[in-house]
Amino acid sequence: MQKTALILGAHGRFGHNAANAFRNAGWQVETFDRARDDLPTKMARASITVMGWNPPYHQWASQTLPLHRKVARTAAETGSTVIIPGNVYVFGPDAPRPWGPDTPQLADNPLGLLRREAEAAYREAGARAILLRCGDFIDTQPSENWFEAYLAKTARKGRMSYPGNPDAAH
Repeated sequence: MQKTALILGAHGRFGHNAANAFRNAGWQVETFDRARDDLPTKMARASITVMGWNPPYHQWASQTLPLHRKVARTAAETGSTVIIPGNVYVFGPDAPRPWGPDTPQLADNPLGLLRREAEAAYREAGARAILLRCGDFIDTQPSENWFEAYLAKTARKGRMSYPGNPDAAH
């Protein structure tokens, strides 16, 4: 029996690359259409679900937790293991370094708190999850992330841009 990976957010940067990686590794890859597909049905057929749904920053407060809670509950019900692209927002400035699996999540800013709650949703639901934590997920194609859009846009001309006063204290 061929292993199946369900990709939520297959048109996004993380989901697209995850789909390619699973396909190249010989997995059957299914994508999810929010307009017509049923999440429990699709997740029940997948041993792995890639959580690539990520609302734009201005919609994080209203959409992030409901999306993660829905996927976490469905994973617990169906047995599908969820791969979650995590970030470093959860740590906050006071977390001890170097960061690792046992680093406490000390963030108390709005985005950090949302990510902490989103990650906790999987534990609370009893879902199996694999968290891939990175500072950023760099694509193989231009994707207009903050690094490309602001810092590196003039790199080919031998210049780097900086979005602020370079002499400001950090």
